[in-house]
Amino acid sequence: MENSGALTFWSADALISLTRGQSYNWLTPELISRLSAFVEGFILFDKIRLPERYSKYDELKELGGENSFLFTPAKDVLHSDDLTKGITIDVNLALAAFSDIANEDAYWTIQHDPDLYEEMRSQTSEIANSRTMSLMRIWLSSATNEISEKYGSTLLLPNSLASIEKYTKINSQNTDYIHEKYSEFSKYYQGQLISASRSVEDPYIDTIKNFPPLLACLLDRAKNSEHILDTLNSMRKEYSELRDLRKNFTSSISNTNTVGQKREIIEAWNTSWEHLLKSDFKRTGFLSRKISSGDIVKMVFNPNNYIEILKFLAQQSVDHFDEGKRTKQFKIFCRIAADSSAVLFNNQTLLKKFGIQGVAHST
Repeated sequence: MENSGALTFWSADALISLTRGQSYNWLTPELISRLSAFVEGFILFDKIRLPERYSKYDELKELGGENSFLFTPAKDVLHSDDLTKGITIDVNLALAAFSDIANEDAYWTIQHDPDLYEEMRSQTSEIANSRTMSLMRIWLSSATNEISEKYGSTLLLPNSLASIEKYTKINSQNTDYIHEKYSEFSKYYQGQLISASRSVEDPYIDTIKNFPPLLACLLDRAKNSEHILDTLNSMRKEYSELRDLRKNFTSSISNTNTVGQKREIIEAWNTSWEHLLKSDFKRTGFLSRKISSGDIVKMVFNPNNYIEILKFLAQQSVDHFDEGKRTKQFKIFCRIAADSSAVLFNNQTLLKKFGIQGVAHST
């Protein structure tokens, strides 16, 4: 497992927009979680993985370019890494998640961009009911999972993808049910189905209770949008010890087999960070972050290989897969809800420094 974090391009776009003074009028919890993922990844990991097109952005060059980022060529991955190329989907995730998350489409469109939601509402019913955001969430979850599988990168996921995570563990289904759902979904989206992935077993899930509110610290320290990159670079240098500890703990959790041992590592992680950071965050306190560690197996999707796809999706056990076909995943969920007020995002400061009206909570 390489010592890198992996972000959605939503997180990169959110940070770049903030530095350019082009942020939305309000920060929704979803946008805060995207920004948090970028800031936490940049400070807590040696390098961050992003699609290759981001190597051209001056903002990322100021943050160290290839010294801080790993830019993944599009040709090296199965899934699309750019909306202009169309979306791609993991079939198992789609079958497990789509019928449920389609009901949340309006909510996540508001969280993504309130102005876009109002615009879509004024369009024809066909556009308004297109479930665009649901498909994008499944696509980005599929694409980031592939990065984790291929490179061993730790995923840092915003609210919109963290809420899909429970569906990635759904493996065992009745064969008739799978046949019905697959036929229904592939009728409309077969050209976008790229892969099929399954968990080997339920992943280990726990919580880091002493997680520093790095985004709030950044916004507090930066004088304005133009000062964000310099402040981020300074914070990355200041918290190098934090980065080393994170690396050791995530590696230990991924390579430890028993639940008891993993819990001991989590406790040690919490204690070490509390001792290291307590004086730094007396005013704001700490956040909590849920983490997930587990193994998955994957097959490349071939629409002509219908029988093998059904066998893979309906298989009650994955014991027949060689160890070499299993890959480890480690994820950090950068969820923001009540936390957004706990870390003192001051609306007056946001408006004065960055032209942001404030934090818009769930609508």
